[in-house]
Formats: sequence, structure tokens, C-alpha cells
Amino acid sequence: MEECLDVAESVSIQLEVSASGTRALFSGAMRTVQGSLTGYASPLPPSGAPVADALEEWGAALGRHLADHGYAGPFGLDALVDTEGVAYASESNIRRTATTTPHAMVTRLTAGSAAPPPAWSVAKGSTRTPMDFDEALARLRASRLGFDPDRGEGVVLYADVPPDGRSWRYAVIARSAGHVEEQETVLVEVLEFEGG
Repeated sequence: MEECLDVAESVSIQLEVSASGTRALFSGAMRTVQGSLTGYASPLPPSGAPVADALEEWGAALGRHLADHGYAGPFGLDALVDTEGVAYASESNIRRTATTTPHAMVTRLTAGSAAPPPAWSVAKGSTRTPMDFDEALARLRASRLGFDPDRGEGVVLYADVPPDGRSWRYAVIARSAGHVEEQETVLVEVLEFEGG
């Protein structure tokens, strides 16, 4: 009889193999709707520390194996976490992954900030009515949600204006996961996302 895993969340860690060893770059939770990736939030919350530790341990072992076979570069390790909090490795991607580019953007934008590494999320929201970039940006600025380089926090609209004027890709960067959630809640109201 087959057993079915009762999945509570999907998580991942991104690592890099170099001559000096394997190092973890970041980890986080994948946001999914009906099995499709809709966004990502980093870092894993403190409650996910055992899962994060397991991911780092598995990633270090895979990194050593890859290095022993001549590989140097980025890779990711994905896992499913059941309702009991047990992690199960699901796949590895020996390449840059979908979260690599947003992480590089966050790192670049916050490089001058004195704050510790920020929490961040990426997602897509659909506005109730179409708007152009100037209107979306004006709404962010009026609500003080627009990214502020001095604070190293805020919302960044990326991937240009959506063809339909409604399906906006965004990143939220903040000093903690709680602040990311707060800003996303306000963002839903400010841009009038459907379902918000």
C-alpha cells in the first residue's frame, strides 16, 4: 500500500561550490497555489530552524560530492516538509535557479545598508483594473512603500509593465519576515490586488 506525504510547505536552499568549499547563500519557503510556484519568501522563519539545519547539512554533503566530481558553481536543493515538520529532499538543481536572480537584486539593492541581511519575498499580484507604471509607482510612493535605498527596505516592481497592465511582479524587502508580511498586506490594498 502506498503512503501519501501530507505536505505542509515546500522549502529550498541555494548554495555555491567553490575552491574554498560549499557555502549556503540563502534559504526560504516556496509559495505555491495548486502545485504551481507563485512566489518565494526568504529567510525561513525561526520556527523552521530544524528544517534549515537539515537543508544546510544535505546541501554541504551534496556540495562535497559535486566538488569531488569537478563541479564549481551554484546549486539548489528543494524539500517538502510534512505536517509533523519532517523534511524530505525532493530535488536538486545544479544551476542557477528561479530565486537566484531576485536574491542577486536584493543583495545589490541593499549592499549599502548598515542593516543585517534583509528578509525578502517575490510574488505576482493582479490589480482589479489596469494601470501603467507611473500610476503603480505613484501609489507606492504615496503610501511610502516604494523601495528606499537609505533604509534598504520597500517594494520593487520588476519585469517591466505587464502586458495586461494588471499582473505585477514585485519584490518586498524588509528588515524581518514580519515586516515583509506587513508591507505585503499594505501593498495588496494600495495596488488593489484581486482577492485582497
